[in-house]
Amino acid sequence: MKILRSKAFDSRSLFCRFLRNIGFGRFVFRVRILLLKIETLLGRYNQRCVEYPWVLQKLDSGQGRLLLDVGCTGSLLDHELLARGFRVVGLDIADHTMRNSREAFVQTNVLNTGLTSETFDVIVAVSTIEHIGLEAYSQDLLSENGDLLAMRELRRLLKRNGVLLLTIPYEGKGSFRIFRFGDRGEFLERRFDCDRLAKLLTGFTIVESSFFLCILKHPCKFIPVRKMTLDNLSPKISEGSLACFILRKNFLAPVKRNN
Repeated sequence: MKILRSKAFDSRSLFCRFLRNIGFGRFVFRVRILLLKIETLLGRYNQRCVEYPWVLQKLDSGQGRLLLDVGCTGSLLDHELLARGFRVVGLDIADHTMRNSREAFVQTNVLNTGLTSETFDVIVAVSTIEHIGLEAYSQDLLSENGDLLAMRELRRLLKRNGVLLLTIPYEGKGSFRIFRFGDRGEFLERRFDCDRLAKLLTGFTIVESSFFLCILKHPCKFIPVRKMTLDNLSPKISEGSLACFILRKNFLAPVKRNN
């Protein structure tokens, strides 16, 4: 949203100081979700109106569990997770000026975190993995397989009984591509197909999955569908669709560190 690029979110602003209060930050987060839903009714594509509610539905109560929010900059999701009882650590290559005062933050690349193995009970990656290793968001480590390497690192950081909540663009069979977006076409992301998805989830067991077909009309809509439905559609029709997963480690596959 354009408001997130305004001076109000500068780290020195009064607004950002207020955001360090969990009650205010949580209120702004909920207002933002409402605004995202209104944007889709006006025909503007924004997948967060589906992803955030999906994540919150799956993470009802934290009970003191340690959670890693990957790609947290520009998001207020951590405020809601803190309010639900999680102990939150944010991770991003850019500074997280909107973080809550109770949140720990690590400013680093997910391809080289330096964090201890099997640390986190929960890891959340909302529309983040598709950007890793591409020339987007001022990344300092580039790799065409950055998505696969990032998933390997998250698997290493996850506790034996932990879960990874992952949301990514998914457009069915034979549609893997690098997509450019943004007001000036300045950002890149991967749009996954079933073959790349299988590689991405190597070393994990799918606990639960949800797929959403995007209808790019006025209003823009995300319709819950089966994976088979997306796989049988043409890439043109399935453009902008989403996949959301709850994953656990598959212990038949060895844990490897990134090189």
